Amino acid sequence: MQTSWVEKHKSYEQAEQERWEQRRWELTRYLVSQDRRSVVLGKLNLSDAAIARRARQLADATIEELRNNKMQHGHGKGSK
Repeated sequence: MQTSWVEKHKSYEQAEQERWEQRRWELTRYLVSQDRRSVVLGKLNLSDAAIARRARQLADATIEELRNNKMQHGHGKGSK
């Protein structure tokens, strides 16, 4: 059975979404590690929960901005 254009498009969109989620996860992990390092060095006074919340918020905002920039410059396919 041949795959329809719609199925291929949905598959592409799903793969693209998974790539963005992977980037978001990697960025969040990086930000948490940097904040924890700052806590150890005495430069930052935050709980683990506050560090995680701060990292998620920053990662979400950063990834959303990157996605929007990609769409505006015509490198993305489809809609958000």
